[in-house]
Amino acid sequence: MPRRTRLRRTGLLIALLAVYLVLFPRGTGIELQVSPAWITRIDDVDPSPPGNEAVFAVQTGDRFAFITATGRVLHHDEVLHAVVMRDDRFSNVSAVSAVTVIQDPRGGFLGAIPAEGYPLLGNRHTVVLHPDGATVSRWNDAADNQWTHAFGSVVTDIATGEELTVVGRLDGRLSVIDARGEMVFEYRSRAGRFPLVVSVAIDEHDQTVAALLDIEPQRLALFARNEEGFVLVSEISMPSAIRRPGMLRFQDNAGLLLWEQTDALHLLHRERGHHNAIELPGALRAAAVDPSVALLGVVTALSDSPDGVLILHHPGSATPVMQLPFPGGSEVLRMQDGLLLISSGPHLIAYRIERG
Repeated sequence: MPRRTRLRRTGLLIALLAVYLVLFPRGTGIELQVSPAWITRIDDVDPSPPGNEAVFAVQTGDRFAFITATGRVLHHDEVLHAVVMRDDRFSNVSAVSAVTVIQDPRGGFLGAIPAEGYPLLGNRHTVVLHPDGATVSRWNDAADNQWTHAFGSVVTDIATGEELTVVGRLDGRLSVIDARGEMVFEYRSRAGRFPLVVSVAIDEHDQTVAALLDIEPQRLALFARNEEGFVLVSEISMPSAIRRPGMLRFQDNAGLLLWEQTDALHLLHRERGHHNAIELPGALRAAAVDPSVALLGVVTALSDSPDGVLILHHPGSATPVMQLPFPGGSEVLRMQDGLLLISSGPHLIAYRIERG
């Protein structure tokens, strides 16, 4: 697409959001004030220290960046083979490197793990899925190998908490391993026409494990920790089935569990045990929750065009507060402390959301 056309589409997006978000639809029972905060290019780097500002890790296409809550880009780079990110660190993974390099939000060197494969960044540790697809290892920040397990089946998904790591596999087995490498729990699914572990998640306190299991039918299973390990405490049957590792995430600051299905985003309100689903107009690209304004944000991609849809929901409602198609789509959605951050091509755009 010519540069002038891209800039025109970006300008249109900014104008649409500025008008539509300020003029929220009424009658929702949620009074919000929404105003443009800032816009910046993803490659407009100012690497000076962020101070006490919140920092967001974002990826759009083959580029990624770290940006502050005031719109200052600390670091920008192109993805080598794959990039894994937390807000406090990242690893830009090469397809051929035998070492996993960990860097800080400004690109500074934090450490190097002597293990080839795909890393998963935890809090003060890194878990690596090795190239054979069936071996997993855990390393601390000093690059010491804490444990290595060779499983007898292909690993489908991994989640890591403070001390525990959850490994799901193609043969329907789910394993929970502590920081010393001891297997503290193992579960094998024998249900469904095709028993397998699709996706796994663990909460930030290592107390609950969630897993999407099987195909035809598919179910969400919750395992709660007790003195002996974990025990299956509840299951929710799904009307459809996702056949690849999809989004499955505890949103601990909001008391939610989110998971992706083929045409909907499902929410489990953990304290109340209430389960509801939000129908999606297209494929899920990102989801975020901001408890400070009691909003769930969702970005989807439309199947018949290059455009996308931004949706804002109250987590307990089936009716969106706002649903806005916008040109070019977005692969970024971050929400925190009343700031909503999305992408449009090479630009990152932020809006401030406040209760009226």
